[in-house]
Amino acid sequence: MTARGFSELTRDIDIRLVVDSADGAWAPGVVELEPAHLAGAYAVVVEATPEMALPQVAAAPPFDEWLEQENRLGAVAVVALDGDHVVGYARLYRIPGHAHRLENGLTAVSKSHRRRGIATAMKRAQIAWAHEHGYVEIDSSMVEGNAAMRRVNERLGYVPLPASIVVEGPIA
Repeated sequence: MTARGFSELTRDIDIRLVVDSADGAWAPGVVELEPAHLAGAYAVVVEATPEMALPQVAAAPPFDEWLEQENRLGAVAVVALDGDHVVGYARLYRIPGHAHRLENGLTAVSKSHRRRGIATAMKRAQIAWAHEHGYVEIDSSMVEGNAAMRRVNERLGYVPLPASIVVEGPIA
């Protein structure tokens, strides 16, 4: 790669989970997203988005664009609540052409509530929802540098698929 002027920016890790009812559960405080949760969910997304694409730069889109994107192929979103306050958000998307497979969208937890098992609890709720609705696989993709989410997914039984490498270099 470097001989042609390209350098690696990051690797995207692709993984897949075979849905098993034993892996899913709804924890207290983790619920399906409702209209009353939208502003709080978006606040979590805004806080977490800059961290998800490292070393590249990312920012959450404006609220209306985010809402449209989330609803377009969204199967379900869950939020984690601390009282009435949204502290976590996780989305599953339908994959066109794959009726029994879903894809993880962003899974994010407010910085103030990290390292408490909230991301794992939201992902377990997603697994339960997927099983309840007849899905058999969930795919996910993340940057290699997202070690915390990689550990969560490994503990839940996701297995690696071939990685994608993101490079930069001359166009000519």
